[in-house]
Amino acid sequence: MSEQLIKLENQIKNINKKLSLMASVQMLLVAHIGDNDKEFQNSFVATCLAKDDIRNSFTDFIFETGSDLQKSMIQELNLKIEDIKGKKDNE
Repeated sequence: MSEQLIKLENQIKNINKKLSLMASVQMLLVAHIGDNDKEFQNSFVATCLAKDDIRNSFTDFIFETGSDLQKSMIQELNLKIEDIKGKKDNE
């Protein structure tokens, strides 16, 4: 491997370590605040699931690993989100 590729690989590893730390800190903060503030918890989840790619990935995960109740809940949630999107498009 050339010296430049080794340097690039080390930079990518360093960025991944920093992103991992940021994700851990974010999850700690969200869990702590969410445990004490259900409105924040609901808003956080809604914000994440409002992104189609995140919601689709989460939906796939639930359908692969979740219980029947979880599958039913995510299906209902997806229908509600699509309904809301349809109403916004008609405005």
